[in-house]
Amino acid sequence: MKPMAKKLERANYGAAAFASSVKAEFPAVFPRVMGPNCSKYVQEVVASGLTANMVGRFEQAFAEAMGTKYFVGTPGCTNALHVLAASWPYQPGDEIIVSPISDYGTIMGLLYEHYIPVFCDTANGAPNIAAETIAPCITDRTRAILVVHKLGLPCDLDPILRLAAKHKLD
Repeated sequence: MKPMAKKLERANYGAAAFASSVKAEFPAVFPRVMGPNCSKYVQEVVASGLTANMVGRFEQAFAEAMGTKYFVGTPGCTNALHVLAASWPYQPGDEIIVSPISDYGTIMGLLYEHYIPVFCDTANGAPNIAAETIAPCITDRTRAILVVHKLGLPCDLDPILRLAAKHKLD
């Protein structure tokens, strides 16, 4: 009689692959808490026949709060990242370090502006990039690091900002 084969443990994929490394709960998306003026603003938009300039008012208020002359609101992150890439003074062929775990919207603006996205690795056991995974990717053509926070888990920005400052990167 043949001995039974040892049962192999299957690999985990997706969120299950990170389950053991995540110690905190993910932030809840719903229910969302609405601010005290929410109903007032919705009523204003409806009463105006949808002509209230809420976006313009927000842009102006945000610019004032940030101490800048202008602020451009965008309908989503893809558009915002494209505006960011278009605002950089870099040359075609310059490199931007970016996370390999993201969607196409993260690199679309980079490609449109003819920058080269350089995908660094993620930190060991985590979905985010880190200073130690970014450093080996820096070359004389690197101009910026585009940080992507995944799954509600922010990157450890202090070491990344120190690395960027050391190499004079945006």
